[in-house]
Amino acid sequence: MAQYSIPAAESRYSVTMEYFRGVDLLNSPSNVDGSRSPAAPNMVRDQVGKVRKRMGYTTRTSAPNGGRINGVFFLGQDRLIHAGTGLYKVQDTQWTQLAGDMADALSAAFVFDGKLYLLDGAVFRVYDGTDVHPVSQDAYVPTIIISRNPDGGGTSYEALNLIGTAWKESFLGTADATAYQLTTVELGPEPVTAEVLGKDGTWAEKTEGTDFTVDRSTGLVTFQTAPGEPPVKGQDNVRITAHKAREGYADKINRCRVFAVYGVGGAEDRVFLSGNPDEPGQDWYSGFEDPTFWPDTAYTKVSRDGGAVVGYAILGNTLATFLQGKGIGRNAVIRTGSLDENGEALFRVTNTLLGEAPVAPRSFAYLGKEPLFLTERGVYAITAEELTGEKYTQERSYFISTALSAMAGKEEAAASIYRDFYVLAIGGTLYLLDGQQKTYEKNNPYSSYQYEAYHWPDIGARITWVEDGVLW
Repeated sequence: MAQYSIPAAESRYSVTMEYFRGVDLLNSPSNVDGSRSPAAPNMVRDQVGKVRKRMGYTTRTSAPNGGRINGVFFLGQDRLIHAGTGLYKVQDTQWTQLAGDMADALSAAFVFDGKLYLLDGAVFRVYDGTDVHPVSQDAYVPTIIISRNPDGGGTSYEALNLIGTAWKESFLGTADATAYQLTTVELGPEPVTAEVLGKDGTWAEKTEGTDFTVDRSTGLVTFQTAPGEPPVKGQDNVRITAHKAREGYADKINRCRVFAVYGVGGAEDRVFLSGNPDEPGQDWYSGFEDPTFWPDTAYTKVSRDGGAVVGYAILGNTLATFLQGKGIGRNAVIRTGSLDENGEALFRVTNTLLGEAPVAPRSFAYLGKEPLFLTERGVYAITAEELTGEKYTQERSYFISTALSAMAGKEEAAASIYRDFYVLAIGGTLYLLDGQQKTYEKNNPYSSYQYEAYHWPDIGARITWVEDGVLW
């Protein structure tokens, strides 16, 4: 008689997850905590402990000639997009070109007193709501010397402007002198101008070739008629403006690509620029409330070992300048602004910070009050050490650190803040750190907490930004 064996019922197991945090791309799948996933692409936190699939995306418009997007900036309601070598004002799908000679590289911009200043590493430009032009066209003209006698002397007053070619010299005229010696020889071809103070207290303009002649090789200005003595004793009565292009001066500023708006006491009244590949460890700061004035004496040699300035962060009333280095070291310099006895701004180094070195200038962004940035080992933050009060760097991307470390082209990574998320675009993937979910990870004891993370592969975004509450 035939015998039949009935197989036992298959055992099945199920797990119900009531609380889901994010992804863990660091540990092997068998070691991943049950509240995380070793994969879970395209997920995002909905409510704390609950996730959902990310929404889809739609193409709103495309850059002319297929240019890659290098930067998106706003001045009021105006949206400017740097695509390829062009700068465009974009409204809906209408692209209006404002400039066609931009560098095809990631760019940066800041708003100062109602104008948008743009940095692409080639030309320092400004958008005033109407057109875009080099800042050098609006450059402040400094008065470099005052109380100067016709034949020399005087008191230094302002520094030369790196971004401009013009300067003024102010003289105390004498009764008979017609020859006035400038401080500089080999003047430029631009017209020299002069003003003479009259007895009625008004300045009369004088014209080269009519009222005076100029020996450009010696810097000597000779008036047809002596300007005479000042109407008010001790008050300068002759002002002369001349030009000279000094080799390399303008490029010190034009080639910068990193900025910070910072001033004395933490006020937003000056601009710091760096990122010039020719002088990587140096930065410059503008005149008071004037991004068109870059004194040739207003600079700091932040690094002397070749480390490049990668980015800035404002910490209270101090300025942290981050340097590119090797591994863990003193990779951030803290400066504090103050005024000297003459009312001149000074930015003294008051501390240095220990930690990982940043690698991507566009990865700096504030999640809450915490400055985050990308390093070779992942995303780090500057934080206050509880016992000593000193600041140093801590990791915040533990669960995706191996994925970030393996990515090529980290220097091109760019970040933005979308709602409570730090969004990092790198290598065609978006990595998100969740500011609402902090985990105290025992396997990373040198960092107080980690952010839960998500990843969206195959997005292909070069940069991201937020507009009207939507991630673009």
